[in-house]
Amino acid sequence: MHCSTMLRSPRTPKPSAVYHIVFDETLQPWKVDLVDGFGRQVRHDRRRVGRNTILTVRPSEAEHRAGDIADYRLVFRADRGITPGTEYTIRAQLETSDNPVPTIARRPR
Repeated sequence: MHCSTMLRSPRTPKPSAVYHIVFDETLQPWKVDLVDGFGRQVRHDRRRVGRNTILTVRPSEAEHRAGDIADYRLVFRADRGITPGTEYTIRAQLETSDNPVPTIARRPR
């Protein structure tokens, strides 16, 4: 079982912007990938900070689109403990930065 969603930038970023997609613990039973509009994997970093999982991506100049994070999609794959046909909530926040290293501290629940 898998699903995908498109991403929108919270503001109009500069072409050199770095995006941090911050998931809380609701991501735990899922595996997530970042793909482009053609389904090709997008190069990104993934790290854990406390209960959060952070995907970081810097679109190339060619991929940059004003007001968007480029033509990227998140693809979620079920891991252990997921029941097919059940609706799940995965909480995430998209942040734009000039810094490729997230300065995100542990977020409260």
